[in-house]
Amino acid sequence: MFHKIDHIGIAVRNLEASNDLFAKLLGAKHYKTETVVSEGVTTSFFQLGESKVELLESTTPDSAIARFIDKKGEGIHHLAFEVADIYAEMRRLESEGFTLLHKEPKLGADHKLVCFLHPKSSNGVLIELCQTIPFSLEGAESDLPQMAAALVAHANGRKKWTLTGEMGAGKTTFVKAVCVHWGVAANVASPTFSLVNEYSFGDKTTNKNQLVRHLDLYRLKSAQEALDFGIEDYLYDDAYCLIEWAGLISAILPDDTLHVLIEALEDGRRKISLLNGV
Repeated sequence: MFHKIDHIGIAVRNLEASNDLFAKLLGAKHYKTETVVSEGVTTSFFQLGESKVELLESTTPDSAIARFIDKKGEGIHHLAFEVADIYAEMRRLESEGFTLLHKEPKLGADHKLVCFLHPKSSNGVLIELCQTIPFSLEGAESDLPQMAAALVAHANGRKKWTLTGEMGAGKTTFVKAVCVHWGVAANVASPTFSLVNEYSFGDKTTNKNQLVRHLDLYRLKSAQEALDFGIEDYLYDDAYCLIEWAGLISAILPDDTLHVLIEALEDGRRKISLLNGV
């Protein structure tokens, strides 16, 4: 459910001038400025009690903020609500008839996962859901064993994981590290062409053999293709299932699915974030 109003987003033409204006208005300076390259915006934030004011300036002529200002001028762009589990809220709101603008959360400013609702389904108001990313680790490739162990510990036994990240972020490399941590002896390779690779290891807590499936759905074009492939059989059995490019099947993922974000940083390090369930 919604916890509080996280922020009000205001589209502006000139961020520097608007920062000065709102500092005078609110009696306090903005506490951070951040550029979100993927959205073509630079933002600044003002803290106001438990909530915030976010100013947004376009950095590209075709961004959503640029289009908004061209059509409507400067002004309130969206209303953002903080949620505890953005994946659960997206499922709930879609079931209530609201239209989501994207099927998976996106990385937004202020260390948040975000998702927007289409204004036509909310009385003309653009609604943003936002959730603070609860757990992150950064490290070099040599640190991956420790990072994998930490993530497994935070997973609390959940067996269905999605792995999100840009092409080349290191999703398969991370799967290798997780499998090694579990004790998989076989060579772990990318399943891009086979769609699924299977491995096994001896579970020390149960003294039983445990199956691990690594899926890569990049080549699939639709959810129906995934269903025809038999994806539901993989999602609802007792095996571990680590899924790359899972956006197509977001609607049929188990409610307790663990969502992991993998980012390649500029210095060659990786950032691994657990997006829910901590």
